[in-house]
Amino acid sequence: MKERFIKVDLHVHSPASPCYTGKKADDQEYIRILRKAAEEGIEVIAITDHNSIEGYKKILSILSDLQRERKYLLPIVDSKQAQERLKEIDEDLDVFKSLLILPGVEFQTSNSVHLLVIFNPKYDVSEIEKFLCDAGFDLDSTELHESISQWCVLDLLTNTAQLDCFCIDAHTDSDKGMYKSLQGKTRGKAFCNNQLKAVSFKSQDTVSKIEALLSNKEFSRSIPISYVKFSDAHSLDSIGKHYTWMRLDAKDYESLVNALGNPIECISIEKPEIASIIQNLIKEPQSIFVDSLDDYESIAKSIIALANSGGGYCLIGVNQEGKCKGVDYHPQDGNYDDLYKNIRHLWVTSGEFRMFINDYELQGKKYLISIHVKPLSGVSYFKDDELVYRQHRRTFTKASPEYIETIVETGLLKIIEGMIQPKIEDIENNLTLVKGSFDTLRLLSRIRDTLISIFSYSSISVHQALPVSENNLYNAAMSLHKDYQNGLAVGNIIFIDEALVPRYPYAYLRLSAPVFGQDDITEPSVKKNSVIISERGCVFLIDKDSVVVSDKPEKYLVLSFNCPPELTLEICSFFALYLKSTFLLWYLLSVSEYINLYKPEVFRRIRIPRLNLKDKQTIALLNKVHDLASNLISQERKFLQSITKGNKSCYTDEELNELITTHNRSIAAKFAAVDHYIYDILHLKEDEIVMITQRVKYAGLYVDDFDNKLIGEEMQEIAYKPNHDGI
Repeated sequence: MKERFIKVDLHVHSPASPCYTGKKADDQEYIRILRKAAEEGIEVIAITDHNSIEGYKKILSILSDLQRERKYLLPIVDSKQAQERLKEIDEDLDVFKSLLILPGVEFQTSNSVHLLVIFNPKYDVSEIEKFLCDAGFDLDSTELHESISQWCVLDLLTNTAQLDCFCIDAHTDSDKGMYKSLQGKTRGKAFCNNQLKAVSFKSQDTVSKIEALLSNKEFSRSIPISYVKFSDAHSLDSIGKHYTWMRLDAKDYESLVNALGNPIECISIEKPEIASIIQNLIKEPQSIFVDSLDDYESIAKSIIALANSGGGYCLIGVNQEGKCKGVDYHPQDGNYDDLYKNIRHLWVTSGEFRMFINDYELQGKKYLISIHVKPLSGVSYFKDDELVYRQHRRTFTKASPEYIETIVETGLLKIIEGMIQPKIEDIENNLTLVKGSFDTLRLLSRIRDTLISIFSYSSISVHQALPVSENNLYNAAMSLHKDYQNGLAVGNIIFIDEALVPRYPYAYLRLSAPVFGQDDITEPSVKKNSVIISERGCVFLIDKDSVVVSDKPEKYLVLSFNCPPELTLEICSFFALYLKSTFLLWYLLSVSEYINLYKPEVFRRIRIPRLNLKDKQTIALLNKVHDLASNLISQERKFLQSITKGNKSCYTDEELNELITTHNRSIAAKFAAVDHYIYDILHLKEDEIVMITQRVKYAGLYVDDFDNKLIGEEMQEIAYKPNHDGI
């Protein structure tokens, strides 16, 4: 499992708790609990009944019964009833497989504090029962759930430290919680005990108080404590209402314990993406915090202050200590008219007022409201007191006369700058294009004799992709394409459709064709050591016999090369990379308004360097380019293998985009090295290379997303002097 954030709920009751409000005499209720958790996206769950392990035992028993029944029914293939029951059993077993189910107990201490004790699932249930008996519980008592242990909180923490388990304060800010129930040094000693891994809280104020307590040297911890929220579900409806996001490198008990010991990186109450945004908003110096949505005056003054201070964020639902509590307000369909109506009449402005409102959903149906206020070109003041406010230290304060004067002057300068700057940029761009046109004509004229038609080296044929309906393997390839759009690491079935388009400015960073399965080919669509160009202009190097399939009528070009057989690999690699090169993009931009290589009017304009295949230096260069191409394809396949292990859905879109960006950066310098080999062949000067790169950049077709020092590492020194005699 790739390290990722998952939903965790370590406080769920079952029908074994008398206070459970669902169906109690129904074994299926246990499966319904697990299924509801899975439906809510929870992946780790602990069954924590009051002073009892019976609920967890029942789940193990149900699992064992299902497995035994499945084994019995599996050979009965001629019974429709047996097959239907098998389907039901498999669906139930799938729920078990989707969850890590941990044994736990909501333990009531002698001082009436409730702690969750979570055990390693490898721990034998009989050992957990012995632990409960040692604590003074009568497991046969009908009043077990209301029983009180003979151990106090400190006893429990001490005794569980000898076992494979950990403790969580179940309700810290209630009468059953550690913070509210314990006092003085007992409270301090309990919270600083490392056996206590986490605190389940409702109020952010309580968290602040615990943090203040732990900042005392006498009660400092050697391992950080995690602050968490769990459902404490006593019915199906409650499951999924509260949970904690945890970053685990594997879905197991050990990873869970490690995550709780590293809360900064591994624990998040809100969805990590949202938590990161909220954290950045709170850290933003140009933010003002407003605790309540009903405090319209403070909201209005905050907006005024931000508009007068260069813009910023008014965060509603964050207290003055920067703790995000949230508010109960959520607009229907993103409509904030009610909020705007209550604050708009409270200010007067001399400039255009612009603001944008966003909301971020928190747990417990709370929301953080963010009002992004843009800088004001004039001055704004609060209507009732006619005072101008400014932002200072995350709040609003009265602006001095000097500050107001600065606002006015800055606003005037921005207005003038806004009027002039676009005209200056237009003039600069036009001058650059004019100069670039002269430079382009001069360079085209100079290199004319070093370029020849692509038809001098290759034969071109047009092919039609095979329909997927022709073969079950082709249908399977189309299905795989839906899950793995970048393709698999190994295969020879190439799937193309209208979605396969050059992804400028990074299109050049993909050399191998996207494959989606393996076929025993007798008649390949395209043979190895050739290049294909899709209808939308994608260029791929083919290094093995392959078939090209599609679910729609799709055509593609196949380029085969006329050269000595011993140089076929090198020539094929060179021209596949040349067709992706910065130089060719510049050349096509200069002589044609199109860059799609599939179009006949574009393809026939392609010119390629004249190569002397009898020259040792030329052969050496072709070998180096071929080595780069082989290395690129190898890296691409390793990358595809790394993101297609198992089911790629384990990555979020953001994670996958980050992985792709990292991969692109790792290979970009290799493509740039090929660019420089081409520049060497054409004997281009430094200023000409700069002009080519800038022109392609202006067209939005190229990004030098790599360290320039890496180019030299990818290139091996060749004292290349062009010898254009022959081809």
